Parts: sequence; C-alpha cells; structure tokens
Amino acid sequence: MINSFEMDFVVPRDLPCFAGHFPAMPLVPGALLLDWAIAEMTSRWGVSSAINVKLCKFLQPVLPGDALHLRVGVADRRADFVWTKASQSVCTGVLILGEVA
Repeated sequence: MINSFEMDFVVPRDLPCFAGHFPAMPLVPGALLLDWAIAEMTSRWGVSSAINVKLCKFLQPVLPGDALHLRVGVADRRADFVWTKASQSVCTGVLILGEVA
C-alpha cells in the first residue's frame, strides 16, 4: 500500500447541503470534509472494513468554491490527514483503518 498521498480539491458551489447549512452563509459541514477524506482513502487503498475516527478537529470554515488541499500519511493502519486552504489548516484528524483489500 502507498503510505501517503496529496490532492487538490475545489468545493463545488452547488452542493445540496448548502441549502440548510446555512442558507444565509453556506458552509461545508465538517462531517462532509471527513467523508471526502475517507472516500479518497477508500478509493485509493481499497479499505474493506470499518474506519475508526480517533480524532477530528474542524479549525476554520470552508465555503463554496474554496480550493482545498488534502494530505494523508499512513503508518501501521493509522492515517493522519489534514485539509488546508491557502496553506492554513481547516480540518485535521486521525483515522484507524480497517483491513485493506
């Protein structure tokens, strides 16, 4: 398994969640940042069983259209990740990966 990766991502402006989170000032829900990170790890590494969220911190708001960067490093099934925007951390976390296909 490759033990690290980085990728760029632009938040779509038309996500359905923006209608209710929040109508006057849409923000990306923190759980969605976590979901995107997990989905990318699953896609790249074929994680075939549950992922345990050991730690996740949401540090700054993420808005529609924001350009983000995801950096992930894995050692011994522990995945450390950070989402950044303009070199500032917006979300950091630690995941414990399940079995890898």
